[in-house]
Amino acid sequence: MTFVDRNWARICRTYFKLRGLLRVPARPDSVQWLTTSACNLRCAHCGTNAGRPARDELSTAEMKDIVDQLAALGTDEIQLTGGEPLVRPDLFEILRYAAARGIRYTLVTNGTHVARFAKELSELPPAAIKVSVDGIPATHDRLRGAANFDAAMRALEFFRDLPVGTRVLCTTLNRANCPELHELFGHVRASAATHWEFHLCIREGRAQENAGWMFLTREEVEALFRFILQNKGRFPIFLGEGYYGPLTPALTDQRFFCGSGWSTFTIMPNGDVAGCPAFEARWTEGNVRDRPLAWIWRHRFERFRRLADDLPESCRRCDYLQACGGGCWMERRTGDHCFRDVWEKWIPGRQGADVAVRES
Repeated sequence: MTFVDRNWARICRTYFKLRGLLRVPARPDSVQWLTTSACNLRCAHCGTNAGRPARDELSTAEMKDIVDQLAALGTDEIQLTGGEPLVRPDLFEILRYAAARGIRYTLVTNGTHVARFAKELSELPPAAIKVSVDGIPATHDRLRGAANFDAAMRALEFFRDLPVGTRVLCTTLNRANCPELHELFGHVRASAATHWEFHLCIREGRAQENAGWMFLTREEVEALFRFILQNKGRFPIFLGEGYYGPLTPALTDQRFFCGSGWSTFTIMPNGDVAGCPAFEARWTEGNVRDRPLAWIWRHRFERFRRLADDLPESCRRCDYLQACGGGCWMERRTGDHCFRDVWEKWIPGRQGADVAVRES
């Protein structure tokens, strides 16, 4: 690993801290927004337990006010997720308002309602699209509780024809679909996707309820790493989050730095603000109904901006602490952030490294 790779997270933290000392706080350039808890599907891995809309979800007026506050903070992109954003009745009213304030959007969708809103999406296309496909057709439909595979694939084709240049097919991995990756790869390459993004399950919501078969073993994680390394030359494949030592740039296509609380945050359906999606009050930094976003951004998020304060002792003593910084905060929160025992096998000189490198 180069000096920059080993110290990238430290470099980023130093940069943001210096901006704070100079009283030029960093802007949250991209914000994840869970627009609703409502969803037409019942995915087995859903960490937000989406289904019905929450009783205290933000109103249209409150959503527009947040758009104004984001624009004032300098945010130029929102990533819309949920639930399923397209089931929110006022979504396009809010998006037109955001566009007028110079804020573009990325849409994360299951694809079911894309055809229904073809006119609105054509008039106000997203900057990028992420469509969930969680296995070969039978597995995908079983995991999502409805026959949805074909709709997801048609959604990708629709956005290709708009055109939307970045079309990501997202797969949340579990023990049911991980053995099917080679077969699913055929569907991915035949689709209108430009990228294939993997996510590991988070131990929350329905994923935790299905813990018996939802979370990958270490052997399956190693097989996943090998699959990405062997096939990324044939198609852009990457892991969506996490620190994986010297494999990080190859597996994720970028150096690792968790920007939660530094350059980004999440707005929950009821106006709670968190570093990443969080339904428990102990993980939130405030609520937009009680405090302005600018105040929350500038005066909270201390748990993210003080390295190692909330890390276990094993992390504090780790040789990779400065490069990792505790890894993905959302994964760390549930204890699934560290795969050092897996990726260290790829480091020259480590036991098993020669085999791992040769096989990759």
